[in-house]
Amino acid sequence: MFKILYSSKKQTSGSTWQSSGQVSHLQKTLVETHFTKYSRELYERLHKEGHDIGFIEKGSLWVAQTSDRRHTLKRQYSTTKALGIDREILTHEQLREKVPITDSHEIWV
Repeated sequence: MFKILYSSKKQTSGSTWQSSGQVSHLQKTLVETHFTKYSRELYERLHKEGHDIGFIEKGSLWVAQTSDRRHTLKRQYSTTKALGIDREILTHEQLREKVPITDSHEIWV
């Protein structure tokens, strides 16, 4: 899978350095998903206790361009749903609204 990183305002506005610390909810295995959920909760708790660790909550977009990848994402979606993690599956129209540069005819939804 590939990721696209773009700056929403101007180039070199900070998105590149921010991307290196991304902690995604969605992982390949249940154990990894539990671990990242715990990590995110720990970072939030540390922040509330006054420790500035520089963690900023961001979103991510996972894309399926094959039926196998679509199946994997749907399985992972079920896992994150069971854990109470915020997530959604987008229609082609919703994807185009969020990321207008996307050529969604090659993407499975």
